[in-house]
Amino acid sequence: MLDDDGYPDTESLNRLETFQPDDVMEYVKLIEENWWAPDWGFKIFKIKGRDFLSLHTAGWSGNEEVIRAIKKNLFVYRLQIERIGGHYLFELEYLKGDKEGNVSFKDFPDLCPHCNGWGLI
Repeated sequence: MLDDDGYPDTESLNRLETFQPDDVMEYVKLIEENWWAPDWGFKIFKIKGRDFLSLHTAGWSGNEEVIRAIKKNLFVYRLQIERIGGHYLFELEYLKGDKEGNVSFKDFPDLCPHCNGWGLI
């Protein structure tokens, strides 16, 4: 959970690093609970029948801590695209073992409402 200043606490970060859910959406919920400004930088969407989680850190160091914790969790870590400026895309179906392969950045229009995923504002 977030503290009074909007940063994830140590216990939550440790859980993000080690959590092994039966359903990937449990993990996604845990990410959202620890994400500063989820209404802006947290989005689940479908492209070509595949589910994705789009995370935008907005440069907030607390969100960057969450990204580092996700990257340490080998059970769920399947980063598809990472862009300068704190833009990350994770394929959710792959995490459940249902899909294989990669997608192109061009498949993700309007990733960030401010810079369109390019990291330039």
